[in-house]
Amino acid sequence: MTQPLFAIENTFAGNLVTLARDLTKDDVVLTPTNTQPLSDDADMSFLPSVVRYGYGIALNMDNIWAMIDALEIDVNKDRNRYSGSKRLFSLTDQWNVNDPVIFIAYKKQDVNFRGLRTVDAKRKRFNKLIDEVKIDFLENKDDLIQSALDEIKGAIEHNLSEQRKKVKESMKNIIVDQNVNDIDSLMTEEEKAESNALSDEESQLKAKLDAILEKRKQTKQQHHQLKRTVLFREANRQLEEGGRALLAELEDVKSEPKSAFGSFLE
Repeated sequence: MTQPLFAIENTFAGNLVTLARDLTKDDVVLTPTNTQPLSDDADMSFLPSVVRYGYGIALNMDNIWAMIDALEIDVNKDRNRYSGSKRLFSLTDQWNVNDPVIFIAYKKQDVNFRGLRTVDAKRKRFNKLIDEVKIDFLENKDDLIQSALDEIKGAIEHNLSEQRKKVKESMKNIIVDQNVNDIDSLMTEEEKAESNALSDEESQLKAKLDAILEKRKQTKQQHHQLKRTVLFREANRQLEEGGRALLAELEDVKSEPKSAFGSFLE
């Protein structure tokens, strides 16, 4: 029996998924993409502009569904469509689970009939191109298939890496940021006693800090008022009647304490 492609570790923050083994041809579907030669009575009106020989390769549906389950991706299985924002990246259509992404493992050549006038000559060139592309593919078949497998493996690893990031963030949220209910239920009696003592000390320190901050606020306001009194007095001393009247309009205007005042007085 073939070993499953994925290894799954169920954690409290989500599934950690890794490749359990290397990707092989048994894990994918190879679909021939061969352009067919033209027969003597073939319709020459609609010929492809490119001839191909080789395979289109996609991850098989067993592995696609295994990934979807392992990565906890929401799917409407009656319609085989993604039902949430999370999807398999670069392995299926963005909506349709049953429409896998095809990776190239073929050779191709553009068709050019330049200089040819007769249908027979065009047919011969077309079929010759297919033969040339076929030979090129067969000489490089193993490398082309392996290259496609490597691309599919890269897409799989990208999805697994994104899942790992999500699990790490969820784990941080629970453990580091302590966004979890009833932590006390997880503590030993000694830890509960220490937690209560620390909580009491924290409350006492907060009360002291609040008192210090209130005292600082009052002191800052007193200092500000002292400076304001000095400035109004010296301004009144230098101004004449019009200026004093204007200054009087500012007496009830409140202002925030500043770190420095402009030195406009001699």
